[in-house]
Parts: sequence; structure tokens; C-alpha cells
Amino acid sequence: MSSSEEAAWKPPTEAEQKILAARRERADKISRLMGDYLLRGHKMLATTCAECATIELQDREGKVHCVACAEVDCAETAKDDPVINPDRTINTPAIVNIANNASIASSSASSDALNAVEDKLRKATLTLSSIPDSDVESCIAYVKLIRECAEAIKRLQEIN
Repeated sequence: MSSSEEAAWKPPTEAEQKILAARRERADKISRLMGDYLLRGHKMLATTCAECATIELQDREGKVHCVACAEVDCAETAKDDPVINPDRTINTPAIVNIANNASIASSSASSDALNAVEDKLRKATLTLSSIPDSDVESCIAYVKLIRECAEAIKRLQEIN
């Protein structure tokens, strides 16, 4: 490292340290799960998931799946993960639950829900446009959130 690089280097902030720790934890969790699947007879493939770039596995029946998408980055775990949800204010499971709950009784309640989801969609879109292209994980997470918001809006419009 040259002296100019050393002078320019700054230690990561507390927020950056949390994100780095969450990324390490995510990678460790994926590795642990993949190891479990391999011990149960799954094959590790030479292909990666189109959504998250994790190595894919194939079960004995030939079904290909991604451990990260199916078990680590699913909606239940994503809500508290700073890697997937950096500001933790956009609660994807709540949006999906609103959309899936066909028992929303009043039209004003479903209208309020629709407005809330549209607001989350706008915030997610603005945030996505400000994320650098080099931060692939965050970009993927926000694209997934935007897709889920769009699906929720469609379902809420069907209810109205």
C-alpha cells in the first residue's frame, strides 16, 4: 500500500461495520445450509442463481434450487437484515400480508393500504436509483421489494 492510499483510508463507520457483519453472517448461513444439503445428497452445480448469484444445488430428483433465495433471503428473514433492507423501514412481509389478506372489510381500509404500498413503492424506487451499481446486493434487494410492491398493488386493486 502506498503512503497516499494509507492516508486516504478511513476505518468503516459503525453502520458500515454492521452491514459488513450482516454480510458475513449471511454468507456463513448460506455456507452452513449448503453443507447440510450436500450431506443429504444434493449436488453443487456449476451455475449460479439469476436473482442473487449464489451457487445452485440440485436434489436427487433433479430439482435445482437456490439456498439463499429459498431460505436466507426470504421475506421472513429479509425484514431485519441490513444487507437486504438497509434502513429497516420498508417492511416487505407486512406489504405482502396486506395484499394477501382478502378479508379487508372496508373500502377505506383497502384504499389506505393501497396508498401505503404505493408510498413504499415510491420510496423503494427512489432509494434504488441512489444505490451505486457496484452495490449489487442492495440493488437486488430493492428490485425484489419493488416487484413485491407492484404485486401487492395489483392484488389490492382487485379487492377494490
